[in-house]
Amino acid sequence: THADAFLARMQYRRTGLVITMTFSGVANLATAALCLMLGASFAGDLRGIAAAFAGGALAVMYLMPYYATLEYHEEVVAVTFFQMIPPLTIILGYLVLGEVLTPLQLLAAAVVFGGVVWLSFHHVRRGWVIDSSLVLHMGLSSLLFAVAVILFKYAALFLTPVSDMFWFGLGGALPIFIAVAATVRSRKDFAHLAHHHIRYFFGIGALSEGCDQLGGAAQRYASLLAPVGIVQVVGALMPLFVYLLSAGLRRFAPSLAFPAPGFSRVE
Repeated sequence: THADAFLARMQYRRTGLVITMTFSGVANLATAALCLMLGASFAGDLRGIAAAFAGGALAVMYLMPYYATLEYHEEVVAVTFFQMIPPLTIILGYLVLGEVLTPLQLLAAAVVFGGVVWLSFHHVRRGWVIDSSLVLHMGLSSLLFAVAVILFKYAALFLTPVSDMFWFGLGGALPIFIAVAATVRSRKDFAHLAHHHIRYFFGIGALSEGCDQLGGAAQRYASLLAPVGIVQVVGALMPLFVYLLSAGLRRFAPSLAFPAPGFSRVE
């Protein structure tokens, strides 16, 4: 999350979102290649392949509103809104996968959603107002991520886990490469970035996507062993670690944590 924020602030304004997301495309392609080495198959039920591929594409598309949020808000603020993912996955898991909703899960979802609504308000002189842009961007990002998780588990009904991850990785790689190749500006920006900022390109970008791929693979595998909603509720501990790491960065590496002008500040 902190690496994503650094990329969004330092790189997004220079080269655009497509180039920033190229990191994700390369990482997803590498994951797909690894799965192929581990026995993934191109053959399989078309329903599973289509679901996994679509899930991978959505797992990249959720980054668009997420990066847009990180450009103007601190990571501690943005990541808190991912608390909308557990309620969404509980509902979608019930509708799509038939996973049973318990009263405790419903209560937990209501509490989480209420907390997100509360955090979306901020105080000004005339009273409390809602940050509609923040809610819109992170709400859309959370919905796309939740649907991607559901599609991955749905695909597992027809594919082996390693084949599921293979098609999921391809779905997260091919749309980005097509987007880069389709526009002249993106190709030029990519060539400039790779030529003049090669260490940066394979530094922060590799760190961000390495963490994302390892964490994402662990989370997706966990979703095969337990109800998706439960896995996402446990994953909702993420803001706690983001907050602790943010405090550490401000103490020992303030240049990485200090927000750009116009950023909101969470004390």
